[in-house]
Amino acid sequence: MPMLAGQQFQIYFEQRRDAFQELLRLSERQRACIAEDDYTQLLAVLSDKQNILNRVSRVHRQHDNMIDRWQNARDEIETVQRTQCDELLAESESLVSRLMDTDQKSTHELQERRDTAHEQLQRISHGSVTQKAYSQEGPAETHRFLDVGQ
Repeated sequence: MPMLAGQQFQIYFEQRRDAFQELLRLSERQRACIAEDDYTQLLAVLSDKQNILNRVSRVHRQHDNMIDRWQNARDEIETVQRTQCDELLAESESLVSRLMDTDQKSTHELQERRDTAHEQLQRISHGSVTQKAYSQEGPAETHRFLDVGQ
């Protein structure tokens, strides 16, 4: 296999790894935003993540079946370049695993915060209803007696 094919694989795998590194960095910022209740910044981080995912998707479409082509051509690429590509792929897989773990933790934290807020709102609502029931003015006299002896 020509040297150029090996370089194309390596460039593609480097771009892929770099995108996963950036996504992981943003996922860590995402967790910090959640911890700080900074939802404005969280939306900006999520937008940045979406832009990177769109870029990854676009590159993936441009290099259709690159991983399959790599599997078929791998043994024909010179050893040094093959080793570099294998390392890039392994690093990418590790990054994806860490990324998924970080995003799952973020999702869990957001769900907990949502549930806590929901419970607090229910308590406030229940307290408000109870307070209204006790504070409503009823008739000034609750009983009237009829004096039958008159």
